[in-house]
Amino acid sequence: MSSILKRLVPASALWRGLSPIRGISGACKQSVIVKARGFSLTELLVTVATIGILMVLVTPTLRLARQEAQSQACLSNLRQINMAFTAWSSEHNFMPVVSWYSDDAESNNKTWAQIIAPYVGSTLERPDSKVYVCPAQPHVSASQKWPAPWGGFNQSVDYAQNLVGSGWPGGRPVRLTSSQVSLSKIVYLVEGRNVFYDASSWNNQVAPYQKVHPSGMHYLFMDGHVEVIKNPNFTDVQTANF
Repeated sequence: MSSILKRLVPASALWRGLSPIRGISGACKQSVIVKARGFSLTELLVTVATIGILMVLVTPTLRLARQEAQSQACLSNLRQINMAFTAWSSEHNFMPVVSWYSDDAESNNKTWAQIIAPYVGSTLERPDSKVYVCPAQPHVSASQKWPAPWGGFNQSVDYAQNLVGSGWPGGRPVRLTSSQVSLSKIVYLVEGRNVFYDASSWNNQVAPYQKVHPSGMHYLFMDGHVEVIKNPNFTDVQTANF
């Protein structure tokens, strides 16, 4: 029956809602009406409200996922830096990598980032490896970068070295195998800028960056393990109280 109607009823007549088949008897004797229906205002409001609720529920989850990804990338950086530290130390009588102090003439008067540059796929003169950069750290102005620029650096270095634990300043760096304190308690690097060796340098170079990761600050210890610690202070670092 439907195929018969399609042949008998012009498409234009169906569109106008007309019935040109009044001469056909029985059930076919009726008007064919095609009517388009849109969304009502109520339906649109319900849809918009539903999308808004979903966004409220999903946004915090996405933010937490991004923060966790940044945290894992930062910890991975510290692990790669430790591998470079270990490689350099094994070639230099197991001495620690210490900024501006080294028995090796080529590495002397260099920052720790410059010293290990060849071990992270970079160069001594221009260390530009991504392992120096924490993705969560702010880099909105030159004043927030260290160095900015200095010694051939062309990017920020987001980890500060503990010169107290390394034995400099105040004396010759101590060979790792001769340390009187467990290396698992001595901080090697922490998120921050440059180096720190007293409370003042800690407050300037490290403390401003303590809130970058909600879970806590990221530390690399001299035995090679990394750790996340909340609310640290310089006294804990100075006394190896971990």
